[in-house]
Amino acid sequence: MSDHARDSIRFALLSLLLIVAAFTGPAVAEEELAEEAAPDAATYVALEPPFVVNVEDNGRVRFLQANVQLSVRGAGGAGFIEEHRGPIRHALIMLLSGQPVSELRTLQGKTALRQAALAEIQSFLKNYKDAPTVDAVFFTGFIIQ
Repeated sequence: MSDHARDSIRFALLSLLLIVAAFTGPAVAEEELAEEAAPDAATYVALEPPFVVNVEDNGRVRFLQANVQLSVRGAGGAGFIEEHRGPIRHALIMLLSGQPVSELRTLQGKTALRQAALAEIQSFLKNYKDAPTVDAVFFTGFIIQ
């Protein structure tokens, strides 16, 4: 490869790096400012893996798979939820598995389940002084089979 071709490639790579740096630098700074300006902004925490429980439908066993996300507020909220993932998942599994399929099929039933899940999680969090606030539960996937 000639010196001219090598210099052209170096110039192109350097130009590309400068362009990338110019666009990513302000974005990182904006994110940091947003975090400082809104320390109590909501963080969405997915409870992975999806919940899979048995539910009863007129004497037949069916499966419910639910993907759940929590809206968490407070410093270190996502870390707290991850640290206490086991008891939170247990409480939700017990709640989900006790639901009748006839109610889970309706919008009103799903809404009532969301509210019950939120109440269950908030009740658990009351046991901890440093607990974040969970202000919403979202079903991002909901399958009955």
